[in-house]
Amino acid sequence: MTLATGGTRSRLSGFGLRLLTAAGLAYSAYAHWHLHAQYAENRTSLLSQSDVFVVQAVACVVAAVLLLALPGRIPLRFQVGVWLLAFAVAAGSLAAVFIYRYADLGRIGPLPDMYEPVWYSLKTRSAVAEAVAATASAAGLLQLFLARRQTR
Repeated sequence: MTLATGGTRSRLSGFGLRLLTAAGLAYSAYAHWHLHAQYAENRTSLLSQSDVFVVQAVACVVAAVLLLALPGRIPLRFQVGVWLLAFAVAAGSLAAVFIYRYADLGRIGPLPDMYEPVWYSLKTRSAVAEAVAATASAAGLLQLFLARRQTR
């Protein structure tokens, strides 16, 4: 089943939400990649914080590319999956920034203690970008569901 387009306005707003989400994810990827090397020494026997940052950067890039490459006529479940991936990556990263800023959880399984009780400009801008991406991806999901309801 494919999602029928709801006119020019709907396509433009959907494209705008995709661009906004991808831009937020791209900035998050940049920030995580830019910072990863300085956290190489913070590690457990399995992972370093640098490894976690690299995985986050790659996840952001994958989600952004999938979202931008998303053609409008693919099955709805795949569109929803891509939007959900984008939301999960952005919201998960934002949650991690706030959790590790305000709570010292210590080591969690293979994850090192990533507590960092400070804000600095790159971290703040990345959190804002992740909040924008999470909000825009949630709006993209909502738009999909509303457009789907209108075509029934």
